[in-house]
Amino acid sequence: MKKVLKILLGVTAFLIVLSLFIGGPDEKKDEGQPTDKTVTEENVQLPEIPEAAMKHAYDIILGYDEVKDAHVEVNKEDKTISMAIQVGASINEETARELADSFVRALSSGVAFYNDEDELEPPKNDYLGELYDYYNLLVVVGSSPEHTIVDGAKVREAKNISW
Repeated sequence: MKKVLKILLGVTAFLIVLSLFIGGPDEKKDEGQPTDKTVTEENVQLPEIPEAAMKHAYDIILGYDEVKDAHVEVNKEDKTISMAIQVGASINEETARELADSFVRALSSGVAFYNDEDELEPPKNDYLGELYDYYNLLVVVGSSPEHTIVDGAKVREAKNISW
């Protein structure tokens, strides 16, 4: 348990440092245009992320055999959701991206389903869900804090995750 906590703390620290250096998506990697529902007002009320939505996301991602642990952190002040997945070192980049996408979509679908106050659009094939029109996203998949397999970021105005 101490090892998992140490890894999660390391991944969280990595995400915080990463968020300080990310000003937006790399234009070469993400040529997607802003979504139709992009939230641009700075004083807009952020949607709540119910515990049931978090549990939904954890249940889905922890159901994969490759996943050892996962963590979500919501920072309302920075309007950022940070997500981390711990996997075995043998996982390749493609599988890591698929796991990250599943985790991101699981949280978004959980919020769309369990949030009684806001009616948010759930994820679709080419859309991560309305939740990420309100929050920036940081996601990392690795086997330890020292071994990141993939990491990605999405600002509210972007359509896709930049890897």
